[in-house]
Amino acid sequence: MEDKSNNESLDFLKKCKQPDLKMFADCLRYGNDKKDRPTQELTKNKTYNDNKDRLVNAVDVLIDEFEKYGGSTVVNTIRRHGVSYKTILTDICERLYVFYSEKMPIMMIERNLIMFIMEKYLTELQEEEINNLFEKWCGNSDETSSEYYSYGNCTIEEKLDCLIDYAMSRQNLRLKTMPLIMKEVEALTTSKDYKGWLLDIFNQSKSASSRNSLGFFNKVIHGITYPVVGLQGPAYRVTFPCTLMIIYMRIKYMDPNI
Repeated sequence: MEDKSNNESLDFLKKCKQPDLKMFADCLRYGNDKKDRPTQELTKNKTYNDNKDRLVNAVDVLIDEFEKYGGSTVVNTIRRHGVSYKTILTDICERLYVFYSEKMPIMMIERNLIMFIMEKYLTELQEEEINNLFEKWCGNSDETSSEYYSYGNCTIEEKLDCLIDYAMSRQNLRLKTMPLIMKEVEALTTSKDYKGWLLDIFNQSKSASSRNSLGFFNKVIHGITYPVVGLQGPAYRVTFPCTLMIIYMRIKYMDPNI
């Protein structure tokens, strides 16, 4: 049984900045109709209510609220808490067919999820869009290394490989890749009319029938079995974007000087 007494993997949130924590808290509290979620409990919490302008003092409350979305309401009531961040993260990865193993450190699993999202985004671009992005990201020898600039006359497939490598480098992950993703996350969580590419990734997860044909019949958490059906259900409207927010905040925390 996982120990929820001290979720060290999210302790870094206590050192994050107010705008990022507010975006995280707002996703937990509000739907994209800008109304309180029926299941949210933040507004019942005194610590949250007293620290809306200083959310660093309410991080434990935010983490607890987030992790409740990762578990069954009935089971949460019995065990008095939700599930760990790693459980939520790996559940999302499993449902999107993102590679991970239980032995991987959390940051490696997070990286695999971001790479999956970027690969989906880049491979859906039109050829002209790929060329333009390649020129913007990799074609300026004053801003990029000769390794990327040397791809100037390569094929579209080679340019895609280069863009993925470029997007996942440490500095570019912080300065370009995650801001691009977070722009979509903000739109996904605040606009009912959002039709962007991140929603396509959210909606294209495998159906229960296709997973069952591959042997993915069930997943078990603390003895509770439920069918794997992709990113379906209202909880994923919270856990999916909030997980991406956590990854972004961790990257900013790890590289504060970039």
